Amino acid sequence: EESTLLSYLDNELDAKATTAFEQALQQQPTLAATLALYQQTKLTPEHIACPNKEALLQEEKERRVVYFRWWQ
Repeated sequence: EESTLLSYLDNELDAKATTAFEQALQQQPTLAATLALYQQTKLTPEHIACPNKEALLQEEKERRVVYFRWWQ
């Protein structure tokens, strides 16, 4: 099942389901081949950090809220 395969790739299965899926991989070569294809499409996350993170922080000025009443 594709949802189980994707959950396995994302490490979202519990221990029992992981064991059952790994046993199915050994018994079904087509499932193992499909898993290999999916693993090739999985990207590793890129680490992006701002060198001067403090410059991004801005203090908010206290603003006064003014209400206007429109007369009809």
